[in-house]
Amino acid sequence: MKKKYNTLLGLILLIGLFIRTVGIADVNSGFYVDEASIGYNAKSILETGSDEYGQNFPLAFRSFGDYKSPLFVYANIPLVSVFGSAVGARLTSAILGVITIWLVAEITRKLSGGKAGLLAGIILATLPWHANLSRHGVEPVLSSVLLSGAILCFMNKRRMLGFLGLALSTLAYHSTKYISPILALLILIIMKEKKINKNKIGKILVGLVWVAVMII
Repeated sequence: MKKKYNTLLGLILLIGLFIRTVGIADVNSGFYVDEASIGYNAKSILETGSDEYGQNFPLAFRSFGDYKSPLFVYANIPLVSVFGSAVGARLTSAILGVITIWLVAEITRKLSGGKAGLLAGIILATLPWHANLSRHGVEPVLSSVLLSGAILCFMNKRRMLGFLGLALSTLAYHSTKYISPILALLILIIMKEKKINKNKIGKILVGLVWVAVMII
């Protein structure tokens, strides 16, 4: 049964990857302003160690009148070094999107079984909202991965990794600077409440994360 689940989940991940990467190099219709900023700064850090304004390894990237959170810019560096700013930034998002599909499927499987996990995976793999975000080099995709990964860690009783994921998410996107500390506090309260069984705790945590993701 586990082998069949893994095989089907693998196919779902391939579907998700295909949806997120087909035609990803086509920038004839233009490169979104946030993608341009993130990709350019990742390339600048790679080549010079500084951003477009000459700041060395900053923790906030100034760009077009606002500031980008640092973690996603640095996460882009490996693929930007190989594929260039435009395609590298988009491929980074696509891969992170596929990782999110796997995390959501695993969280759901632990809560409701393998069939529910596969259903959750295929829904997210083909969900237009998530597919569209994952096809562009933008920050919310990374914050979704970190929030989902943190919840899976809590469900697997790896609490330190869970809190680390929440902490890192504050460097991934501006909204998570406020959302993640609130989630951490709520998780601590839930963990201390002995009257709530483990299954209910899992459902509460998942609900909190996805409310946060939709707010983002």
